Amino acid sequence: MVGADGGGGGARVSIPAKTRKTIQNIKEITAGNYSEEEIHAMLLECNMNPDEATQGLLLQGTPWNLVRDRIKKTYPTIQLTAWTVRFFFPIVGWVNYKYVPLHFRVILHSLVAFFWNLPDPASKVNDTSFGKV
Repeated sequence: MVGADGGGGGARVSIPAKTRKTIQNIKEITAGNYSEEEIHAMLLECNMNPDEATQGLLLQGTPWNLVRDRIKKTYPTIQLTAWTVRFFFPIVGWVNYKYVPLHFRVILHSLVAFFWNLPDPASKVNDTSFGKV
C-alpha cells in the first residue's frame, strides 16, 4: 500500500500540515541529520516546543529529558563556582574602570576574559557524557 506521501507501506506517523513548516526549519538547523519522523517525535516529547526539540537534537541526539536532568544536577556546582572561585571578574572591572587609562581598558578586559574562559582542568563540570545522569 502506498502512503499519502508516496512512500511504501509501513506505519508512518501522520504529521499535521501546520507542523511541517516547523519541522522543515528544525531540519535546516540540524543540517538534515534527522528525518521528519524523528523531528516530529522529538517535538511531541518536548510538548511541541521547537526550541527544546532543536536543542535536544543538536546535543548529540540526546533526549531533552536527559539533558534537562544533567543541567539540574550540575547547575548548582557551576553557579557556586561562579560566585566563589571566579568572583574576581567584577573586581577586575572595577579596578579597570577606576585606575586603568582609557586606551588600555579593552586590552586588560580582553586578557582577563581570555584567561577567565580557559577550561579548568580540575573541574568535572566539563564532562560531556550527557547520557550518564
